[in-house]
Amino acid sequence: KEQKRKILEKEKKKKSLEEEQKREIQEEEEQKRKALEEEEQKRKALEEEQKRKALEEEQKRKALEEEEQKRKSLEEEEQRRKEQEQEKQRRKEQEETRKKKQKDQMISKYQGFIPIEWSDDLFEDVAHYYFMRVEIIVDYPSNLDISSLTVVDTKNPNQPGFHFVSFDDEKFNTSDSTNQKSSPSKNKTNIEMKTAVAVPAFCAQVGEKNCFYSLHHSTLGWKHGAKPRLHKIDNNNNNNNENNNNNNNIITYRVKLTTETGMLRGDDYIQYDQRNTLQVSFFAALESVVPSVPESTLRGAFDMIQRSNNDELLKFVLTYKDSAIARYSLDALAQRGVSLFTIASKFKDLNITPDDPRSDAAITALTLFKGGIKRRQTQIQTQEQRKYKQSQSNERHPNGFLCDRKNIFGDQVVPDRLLLDAAQQLNDIREGKFNPANVEELLRIGHISQRIPRFIPTNNAKQRLDIVSYALRSGVPLLIQGPTSASKSL
Repeated sequence: KEQKRKILEKEKKKKSLEEEQKREIQEEEEQKRKALEEEEQKRKALEEEQKRKALEEEQKRKALEEEEQKRKSLEEEEQRRKEQEQEKQRRKEQEETRKKKQKDQMISKYQGFIPIEWSDDLFEDVAHYYFMRVEIIVDYPSNLDISSLTVVDTKNPNQPGFHFVSFDDEKFNTSDSTNQKSSPSKNKTNIEMKTAVAVPAFCAQVGEKNCFYSLHHSTLGWKHGAKPRLHKIDNNNNNNNENNNNNNNIITYRVKLTTETGMLRGDDYIQYDQRNTLQVSFFAALESVVPSVPESTLRGAFDMIQRSNNDELLKFVLTYKDSAIARYSLDALAQRGVSLFTIASKFKDLNITPDDPRSDAAITALTLFKGGIKRRQTQIQTQEQRKYKQSQSNERHPNGFLCDRKNIFGDQVVPDRLLLDAAQQLNDIREGKFNPANVEELLRIGHISQRIPRFIPTNNAKQRLDIVSYALRSGVPLLIQGPTSASKSL
């Protein structure tokens, strides 16, 4: 029994031990399962967190992209707006520059004086804008210092006046009934009289107006003995009553300016009554008074220069240095075929010394004349080239490329639309630098003999073949036409 009891106890202990082991194993497995579940939960939570963060980052990225796109669109819109504003400003500046240039051109053409009542509205309609100036020609005693005599505005007699320039007036017609009875040669006291011209700015007028002026001498005041031509003494000028109170001896002259509405005309610069009575010296003096006088005003001088002989023209050149009169005279000499050597010989015969004032004028004239010869030669060459281009453009398409003509590249070749390399090759052929390497290769491999059995490899034929093959290789359109089958084969 004791043994059985012990055996039973051992079995119980064994069973309890086994159960304890099983329980421990189950607990370990349960712990492992829980650990795995916790790890799985953590992993899922981590994945969820990562997904959430990725989603947030994606949303942030999209938001940043949207903001960047909005910013770029705003910048582009701002850029377009700025470009539009710049374009508007540029067009506005261009329009202002165009108006200013047109205005400056008009002003510079008319002696650099801005006309009275200048208006951009008037300026827009140039066709109905008119303008006139006055030259005041006076006869004065030879003992009077003309440089001290000025034209003054009767409204502002104390302001600086406009000076006179003396000129020769031996042939001036004084028989006109409108002229004051003042002879340019001598007056009653047998004092020799001279003539001068001035161009006051305040007598530039727009429309039909009266111009009032007076003549003042720096030392003699209003009593100087100089008398203007063609202008009447005005005794009813109410504008000068206040001035007359202070200057009782002032003499006011009046000239009525009347022009027809129309384009600006250079011939309005010269008074109508004087058009056919002036000499070359008058125009030279006029140019001295107003350096920017329009050349259309000097047209009368040009007509007289054309009627003058060569000696008179040379005299004008030496007397009126650096003037339009001198240029006109040199042009007239060139048109008559006078050579540079002839002019130099004429100057040499005058025995002009270096200290002579005419020395600089002679040197300047020879330089200008030589430059004019070169300029005319260049113009002739340009005209010939233009004529040649025109004939080439007219003949190129209907007549084709005449390959059988001798010295086909001897004439001037205009590249026109050919490639620059082709033009260079044409120049090389024309200058005798022909190197038919391409043709020799075609002849060597037998392509020419196969396609053109009757081709004779002369030098001219090789030149023609070379440029044709170059055109075909370069894609240059080329029309070939000729009377022979060889040319047609080319």
